[in-house]
Amino acid sequence: MNFDSVDAAWWKALPHYIRNEDDKMPPAGRYNAGQKLLFWSFFIGAVLLLASGVVLWFTESLPWSLRWVRYISVVVHAGTRCC
Repeated sequence: MNFDSVDAAWWKALPHYIRNEDDKMPPAGRYNAGQKLLFWSFFIGAVLLLASGVVLWFTESLPWSLRWVRYISVVVHAGTRCC
């Protein structure tokens, strides 16, 4: 799922993909750039959801000086959950 130069060519040909002109698309290999982007967005979203959930679960364990971490976790958790 690493991005390479083939993916840059795929993004440039995105209008052809939208119009279903598959013959004008560059070869993408096993996964195209859109599928790689979707994978990484799910992966990063899951990590953020897990990290913010752990903070919210153990809120009482945080010292008062780190209360800003809880506020950020609320926003991150809500943002990753809805999308």
